[in-house]
Amino acid sequence: MIDFPTLVVPSFDVFSSDWLSQINEEAILAQEEAEYEEKLSEVRNANSNLIPIGKTTPENDQEDYEPDAEDDDADNAEEESEGE
Repeated sequence: MIDFPTLVVPSFDVFSSDWLSQINEEAILAQEEAEYEEKLSEVRNANSNLIPIGKTTPENDQEDYEPDAEDDDADNAEEESEGE
Protein backbone atom coordinates (compact mmCIF):
# COMPACT_ATOMS: atom_id res chain seq x y z
CA MET A 1 0.00 0.00 0.00
CA ILE A 2 1.03 3.56 -0.58
CA ASP A 3 1.16 5.72 2.52
CA PHE A 4 1.16 9.00 0.60
CA PRO A 5 -0.96 9.25 -2.53
CA THR A 6 0.78 10.81 -5.50
CA LEU A 7 -2.28 12.66 -6.73
CA VAL A 8 -4.62 14.51 -4.45
CA VAL A 9 -7.72 16.13 -5.82
CA PRO A 10 -8.00 19.67 -4.44
CA SER A 11 -10.93 20.12 -2.18
CA PHE A 12 -13.23 23.10 -2.02
CA ASP A 13 -11.51 24.21 1.18
CA VAL A 14 -8.44 25.15 -0.86
CA PHE A 15 -10.52 27.75 -2.69
CA SER A 16 -11.85 29.46 0.40
CA SER A 17 -13.54 32.84 0.49
CA ASP A 18 -10.31 34.43 1.75
CA TRP A 19 -8.54 33.43 -1.43
CA LEU A 20 -11.37 34.74 -3.59
CA SER A 21 -11.53 38.02 -1.68
CA GLN A 22 -7.77 38.51 -2.17
CA ILE A 23 -8.20 38.11 -5.91
CA ASN A 24 -11.09 40.58 -5.84
CA GLU A 25 -9.03 43.10 -3.83
CA GLU A 26 -6.15 42.80 -6.29
CA ALA A 27 -8.51 43.43 -9.21
CA ILE A 28 -9.93 46.52 -7.50
CA LEU A 29 -6.43 47.77 -6.70
CA ALA A 30 -5.32 47.28 -10.31
CA GLN A 31 -8.37 49.21 -11.54
CA GLU A 32 -7.71 52.09 -9.13
CA GLU A 33 -4.06 52.18 -10.17
CA ALA A 34 -5.05 52.40 -13.84
CA GLU A 35 -7.43 55.28 -13.08
CA TYR A 36 -4.68 57.05 -11.13
CA GLU A 37 -2.20 56.69 -13.99
CA GLU A 38 -4.82 58.06 -16.40
CA LYS A 39 -5.35 61.12 -14.19
CA LEU A 40 -1.58 61.67 -13.96
CA SER A 41 -1.24 61.59 -17.74
CA GLU A 42 -4.10 64.12 -18.05
CA VAL A 43 -2.32 66.45 -15.62
CA ARG A 44 1.00 66.05 -17.48
CA ASN A 45 -0.69 66.87 -20.78
CA ALA A 46 -2.52 69.88 -19.32
CA ASN A 47 0.67 71.27 -17.77
CA SER A 48 3.02 70.50 -20.64
CA ASN A 49 3.35 74.15 -21.66
CA LEU A 50 4.03 75.46 -18.13
CA ILE A 51 7.58 76.10 -16.95
CA PRO A 52 8.46 74.52 -13.59
CA ILE A 53 9.74 76.85 -10.90
CA GLY A 54 13.51 77.18 -11.07
CA LYS A 55 13.80 75.91 -14.63
CA THR A 56 15.00 78.38 -17.23
CA THR A 57 14.10 78.53 -20.88
CA PRO A 58 16.74 78.68 -23.62
CA GLU A 59 15.62 82.25 -24.43
CA ASN A 60 16.40 83.41 -20.90
CA ASP A 61 19.74 81.64 -20.95
CA GLN A 62 20.80 83.51 -24.10
CA GLU A 63 19.73 86.88 -22.72
CA ASP A 64 21.59 86.38 -19.46
CA TYR A 65 24.73 85.03 -21.11
CA GLU A 66 27.54 87.51 -21.40
CA PRO A 67 30.93 86.63 -22.78
CA ASP A 68 33.41 86.15 -20.00
CA ALA A 69 34.03 89.80 -19.17
CA GLU A 70 36.19 88.83 -16.22
CA ASP A 71 38.43 86.76 -18.45
CA ASP A 72 38.74 89.64 -20.91
CA ASP A 73 39.75 91.99 -18.12
CA ALA A 74 42.38 89.55 -16.95
CA ASP A 75 43.74 89.20 -20.49
CA ASN A 76 43.83 92.97 -20.91
CA ALA A 77 45.70 93.40 -17.65
CA GLU A 78 48.34 90.90 -18.77
CA GLU A 79 48.74 92.63 -22.13
CA GLU A 80 49.12 96.03 -20.48
CA SER A 81 51.78 94.74 -18.10
CA GLU A 82 53.72 93.18 -20.99
CA GLY A 83 53.60 96.42 -22.99
CA GLU A 84 55.25 98.44 -20.21
